[in-house]
Amino acid sequence: MRTLLCLSFSLLLSSSIQAQEKPNVLFIAVDDLRPELATYGTKLKTPNFDQLAASGMRFDRAYCQQAVCGASRLSIMGGLYPSLSKEQSFHVDKWRDRHPDLITMNQHFGANGYHTIGLGKIYHGSSGPGIDPENWNEWIKVSQPEYATEESNAILREFSKAKKEKGSVHGPHKGPTTEMADVGDSTYTDGLRAKKAALKLKELAKKNQPFFFAIGFSKPHLPFVAPKKYWDLYQREDFKMPDNKEIPPGYPPYAANLPAYEMRKYSDYEGEMPSDFSDEMNQRLLHGYAACVSYVDANLGRVLRMLKETGLDKNTIVVLWGDHGWKLGDHSSWCKHTNFECDTRVPLILRDPRKKAGQSTNRLVELIDLYPTLCELTGITTPAHCQGRSFTKLLDDPEAGHRNSAYSSYPANKDLGHSIRFGDYRYTEWHSPDGSKTGQRVLTNLRQDPGEVTNVADKAKHAEALEKGIQLLDHRVVNAMKAKTTTRTAPPKAKIVDKTPLKEAVAGRFRIGVGTDHGIRTRPEDAALMKRHFDIITPENCMKTKKLQPKEGEFDFTQADKFVDFAEENGIDMVGHCLIWARPGTTPPWFFLDGEKPVSKELLLQRLRTHIHTVAGRYKGRLAMWDVVNEALADHDDEYLRDNEWNNILGEDFLVKAFQYAREADPDALLVYNDYRCDHPGKLKKIIRLIKSVKEKGGPIDALGLQAHYEYGMIPYEGIESALVEMRKLGVKVVFSELDMDVVTRAKWYWDDGKFREELQSSEPYPNCPDDVLAAQAEQYAKLFEIIAKHSDVVERVTFWNLHDGQSWLNYWPWKRTNHPLLFDRERNPKPAYESVVSMLSKSKATKADQ
Repeated sequence: MRTLLCLSFSLLLSSSIQAQEKPNVLFIAVDDLRPELATYGTKLKTPNFDQLAASGMRFDRAYCQQAVCGASRLSIMGGLYPSLSKEQSFHVDKWRDRHPDLITMNQHFGANGYHTIGLGKIYHGSSGPGIDPENWNEWIKVSQPEYATEESNAILREFSKAKKEKGSVHGPHKGPTTEMADVGDSTYTDGLRAKKAALKLKELAKKNQPFFFAIGFSKPHLPFVAPKKYWDLYQREDFKMPDNKEIPPGYPPYAANLPAYEMRKYSDYEGEMPSDFSDEMNQRLLHGYAACVSYVDANLGRVLRMLKETGLDKNTIVVLWGDHGWKLGDHSSWCKHTNFECDTRVPLILRDPRKKAGQSTNRLVELIDLYPTLCELTGITTPAHCQGRSFTKLLDDPEAGHRNSAYSSYPANKDLGHSIRFGDYRYTEWHSPDGSKTGQRVLTNLRQDPGEVTNVADKAKHAEALEKGIQLLDHRVVNAMKAKTTTRTAPPKAKIVDKTPLKEAVAGRFRIGVGTDHGIRTRPEDAALMKRHFDIITPENCMKTKKLQPKEGEFDFTQADKFVDFAEENGIDMVGHCLIWARPGTTPPWFFLDGEKPVSKELLLQRLRTHIHTVAGRYKGRLAMWDVVNEALADHDDEYLRDNEWNNILGEDFLVKAFQYAREADPDALLVYNDYRCDHPGKLKKIIRLIKSVKEKGGPIDALGLQAHYEYGMIPYEGIESALVEMRKLGVKVVFSELDMDVVTRAKWYWDDGKFREELQSSEPYPNCPDDVLAAQAEQYAKLFEIIAKHSDVVERVTFWNLHDGQSWLNYWPWKRTNHPLLFDRERNPKPAYESVVSMLSKSKATKADQ
């Protein structure tokens, strides 16, 4: 079992480390957009929406939590159902005053190393306190007049004046519901937003910090104003009103928004109800909505083209969502504000460049699921308060399970309507302010009646569906109003704790280091922690072969240069990691091809020399050490070299030449061979064989990098000491290159049909690590460092893999859970393990002095 655990670790390590290259997030909201797109089967002209769907996944049954702007958007960004937050209005005015400690999505991404930018309508409104202004790194304000023509503006002035004189309370008043002006795209606000967004993407492409960029388009929200060329895409006579003119029997008229109150603010509202609208007005509104959808499609295209032109599309997750649906004459009304299918169902498209393109899923998802989904896709911890659930598994398997129902709610007068979509049905009922049911309920079979004008709640044929709907809805209502945690506070700032720095406790016996991502340059608190405790740093990914030379001769040193500059500016030494990673799939394929033929030994050696000389030569004299080759040995004890192109073509000469080339390029750097399980007997024998053989052939290996990803309660102390003793015999130093201690019991694994499957696991045993576990971890760390101190004459360096618990890769390998593997907690405060290590090092230093 232990062998299988380690084997699973080795097979998955590649993907887990590469996942630490955080993807960007482009988060695009479209106001009042129902799934009225060609990709969803309509006749509207939306080539850019369609292309985005073709490059990612289209969600065919996605639902909002409340069909109104403010409540829906705050639910998405804050992670709470409106029925729990009680933010159930269109404006949710002053919501931050009522929820000062709510961790919003933009706030959370900012706290996890992302540069956050907002533009347009993300929350309700595009400026002021409602946009959560304190929790964005940048907010780009774009403002244009709503109407482009003097005629429309004159109508607006006269209408507003007349209503004000009459004492109307329905303000702010609007002009006409539609405008068709022969102007450019940037005349209206959305076109200017797209222009600004494209320019910002061009700027972001020159930076190295991951970004969370939220862009909100306002169309097709009323008024339906768009440049004439988008109106000209359609013939007005082709638009017809839908057939579903009625509401289901038993549906409270006050809950159906029959007057379309939002539309009453406009100057050309006809009669008392939309049922009074003329055919001309209905056709003009349908035409206007279509024109605005095509207009926003063009603006979307402008943004996506820049994303591709800059190359950002290769590492950017794109999410496109509508905040709720919209009635287009359905139920003889317009606008949203109900629990009807047409108001709650939304378009949702997600493109992750790491996932298969051109997929769609019919599984139920909710917009509240976006927050945890994006956290999982980017490898950051989901805040405990989030009520949604990640649907990342659907991106790999569109038929995977996710939800058996989608829940929405909407207040109507003093009542609150609760509704779920399940199977072929939608079930809705209304509750009084005291929570009791009013007795009004509607069940509709949407497969038989997609227009939702029937109620089959009293039909015996549908009794089973009714019972299921009642049970599901009861469960959803209770859970939606139940907070997942009583604490929804923002992550506290790091406390300044006056403790002995690790590098002082080590007292020069060996180097004490940390592996970190290149984003540390933009995190002052992390940089301060690093500088106080460590004297050498290792970049996690920015110096790997795929990153530096993805195509032959095309080197990109942008991130690596900034990392080296950062180290020098802070007076800290650095390890180059790594020149060649020998696992399959970690070297760009072009290395092993000569045109369409396999590469010759001579050409491969030439390419190896060019890469190492170029990379190590660039930083000659500036780095203390190089991890020259990583993981060239096979996993099984009865095999020597790993089955990969390097070894298959070059054999041991691969290692000999790699180390020779590295010495030529940077003569003063310590050269390291790095591998895992070096403290296990079978692997140690192969390590000894490799080092002896390579050194005998002229390969200057100076040190063994002992990857030290240990598992709580299973640390091979004897094997560690054996490795140290054997390296002393060989005259080779040892570095503990990637130290951490996993305190979450891993799953048991077994081989089944060529795949690893989990037999047992506890995905989140303790979000807050228990004191007894912390104490045991401290004891085990102390015992490890006692061995290290005992053999400090052969130990060159000990490097922890990440600064603190919140940054550890073990938070998402082998599955997503909260882990606590390092010496500093998520608030960067020393843990008991820190105290035990410092105490042990101080004691061992005193003992040596006495001797």
